[in-house]
Amino acid sequence: MINSRYQELFNRQLPIVLGLALFGCIGLVTERTLNTQQQSARMVLNNDLRSDLYTVQEKIDQSLSALIHRKLGLNAYIQAKQGQIDPVEMRAMLAALYDNSHHIRHFGLAKGTELAYVYPLLGNEAALGTDYRDVPDQWPDVLAAMNSETGVLSAPVNLIQGGVAFIFRSPITVNGEYWGLLSTVIDVDSYLKEIATSRMFADGELAIRTVSGSSVGILFGDASVFENAWAQRVDVKVPGGYWELAIASKQEPEYSAFSTSRVLGWILAILLGTGVATILYQRRALQRLALVDELTGVANRRQFDLLLERSCQKYNRRNSGSFVVLYLDLDNFKEINDEFGHRAGDLDNPTQLNISHVVDRVRSLCEQPVEWKGSSFKVGASIGVVNYPEDGTTPEALVAIADQKMYANKRYRQQAV
Repeated sequence: MINSRYQELFNRQLPIVLGLALFGCIGLVTERTLNTQQQSARMVLNNDLRSDLYTVQEKIDQSLSALIHRKLGLNAYIQAKQGQIDPVEMRAMLAALYDNSHHIRHFGLAKGTELAYVYPLLGNEAALGTDYRDVPDQWPDVLAAMNSETGVLSAPVNLIQGGVAFIFRSPITVNGEYWGLLSTVIDVDSYLKEIATSRMFADGELAIRTVSGSSVGILFGDASVFENAWAQRVDVKVPGGYWELAIASKQEPEYSAFSTSRVLGWILAILLGTGVATILYQRRALQRLALVDELTGVANRRQFDLLLERSCQKYNRRNSGSFVVLYLDLDNFKEINDEFGHRAGDLDNPTQLNISHVVDRVRSLCEQPVEWKGSSFKVGASIGVVNYPEDGTTPEALVAIADQKMYANKRYRQQAV
């Protein structure tokens, strides 16, 4: 009984279930399609951004290589002189280096730890003769450069003569021993702007920061770029540390929750899901109308014929067993409809065909008084009873004999009255 109730409930809700399932499937396909499109757009954008990063990285590598290359000629000259340099020749060499460089504010040459030469001297007089040991802000980098092979590129530092600059310090050796330092002082703004303009992707926002030990400082751009989950990153090794580069799009791909494709997809899901549920409900309603009387809600003649035909086929196959057909007509029903209207004649009389005294119970139920707008009336029932297989073995025969017996019962009841 419980299983049949659940089955009936499931069958009743099946159109909604199927409609929701179709709605969900189409919605899922819509979202998966959009997700694929978004990932494709993101991949294209990331490729553009990463290409720009590699361009910037290459530009930085080239500039640092040029700085290291400048030191080689000077180091060769000092080694050839065994450290005994001529001031005029040294100034000429520094001038030659300066004329062929970009973004260089000036050069400085220290013997030991004391800055002995500066070019150009104009504007940098305050730095000449400085002992790095007396400059606490610069001494750690100076000491690191003295003990390195290639040198150290310092983060932007405050200069003694004023201003802020990068300083690339590379050691000079004579006979394998430390002799001094060549300092290349680089203008921060012009150098980083040239680096940034090497990019080809105009919508990319570039940020650069320097990392030296536990110290991190922003060199260029907005620090928030490094917090962007979609930003592309790359590390660039520089003398004495490394720089982190990050680039993110200023305008992210359009991922609106109400994009045209998403709205159209979900509208289609709603329409198809609702349409399927409606069609199934209508089909079920049509099936019910074909077999059930719309007014009373009981089985109509078509369903009766189908059930009777199935019963006959069933017992014909068995060649045994029997069943009973009750064929009834309501007495005086036309007079009630004529006097009180058809709505008064719409009766709802249950029938039960599974007990032995069904005829008397049906008649008793049919004869129960009916109240209608202050009036009380009742009808009688003339019933024709046929037995299978005594009275017939086909639907046509059973119905014909039941009809005859029903009219015979009607005549008998009328005479009795």
